Amino acid sequence: MRIRSLGAKIGMVVVALVLGSMITVVIAAGNSVFGAYVASVAVLVALVIFAARTFRGPKESSLPRPWWQMTAGAKSSAVLAAVFVLQAALMLFRASGTPLAPTGTLSALVFLAIAAAYLHSAFRLTRESWSPPT
Repeated sequence: MRIRSLGAKIGMVVVALVLGSMITVVIAAGNSVFGAYVASVAVLVALVIFAARTFRGPKESSLPRPWWQMTAGAKSSAVLAAVFVLQAALMLFRASGTPLAPTGTLSALVFLAIAAAYLHSAFRLTRESWSPPT
């Protein structure tokens, strides 16, 4: 299954985020704030993996991507890397000095790992698109 339509991509992400939020609220209602953090981060990681494997650019082939390729282009990989770095920084800032600091730190580390995967993808896509003159 390869998803190319922008509307379908947006719909899938919105549905996943809504379901992830619902799962988080249910877990948090059971007085497990740590469990809610873990569940929300797990849903986000699953969404990133799903999107990287199934979402395709308009001119991209339906063949499986290389293991390292997260998006169709280097620019989109770089932008998403920046988004996840910003998310990690915000998580560290919001959680510092609160009882949730350990879970915020754990979440930030996961966000940084996701950002590193997108950054790696951006570098590889840039390197592959550039061919030296012969």
